[in-house]
Parts: sequence; structure tokens; C-alpha cells
Amino acid sequence: MAKLAGKSGYIKFGTTTVRVTKWEGDHVKDFLDTTDTGSAGAQEGIVGVESLNGTFEGVLDGTALLTGFIPGTGVPTAVTAELGVSAAIKYTLAGVIIDTNKITVGVRDSVLFSGTFKSNGAITQLV
Repeated sequence: MAKLAGKSGYIKFGTTTVRVTKWEGDHVKDFLDTTDTGSAGAQEGIVGVESLNGTFEGVLDGTALLTGFIPGTGVPTAVTAELGVSAAIKYTLAGVIIDTNKITVGVRDSVLFSGTFKSNGAITQLV
């Protein structure tokens, strides 16, 4: 596979594509420790809950992110989310919940936004 540049990345909540300067996601499956005295000195465990939680950042362009992404209520839990690496490579999340929506205003800077999200349902790995 060829190397990729982040210039084609995006996040899409439902039908709304959010132009971002950066997004990060931690794709995790919990490991439940079941090690006991019968494990012959080796760690043993089972796979637990899967999640994909992360952050996103960008330059504010309009008020849609201020009014449409209210933490906990702005994105319905049933909305599908895409975390795009490129037009062809993405994660798909059955649902997301926005945790935070932060606006940063600097006198000599563009108005910036950032936020955090948590997956709420099934996750399809990069495809």
C-alpha cells in the first residue's frame, strides 16, 4: 500500500462532513484478566468491550459545529460516523456521542474548534 498524507482526512457525522485539521482515534478492545493459580504462571485473559474514542480539531467555518454538536445531545446516538483517512479508507461507527465541543479564539489566530467523541455501537475497522 502506498503511503498516505493526512490532507484527505475527514469526519462525517450522519450526512454532515466536518472539515478537520486533525483527528485521532483510539481503537481498543478491553482485556479482562482471568489469570489465576491454575494458569501455570502465564497470563490468561478474555477479550472484552470494543470502543473507538477520540478527538477532532479544525478551523471554525460557520456556526454548525456550535449548534449541531452539543455534548451528549448534539449527535443522536443512532447516527453513523465515518473517520476518513482518505476517500477510500475509513472507519465506520454505528453511533457516536460527542463529549466536548471546544471553541478557541485568539486575537491573531483563526477561530478554532476541537472536540472529543466516543463510539456507541459497532465499529468497522479501516476498509
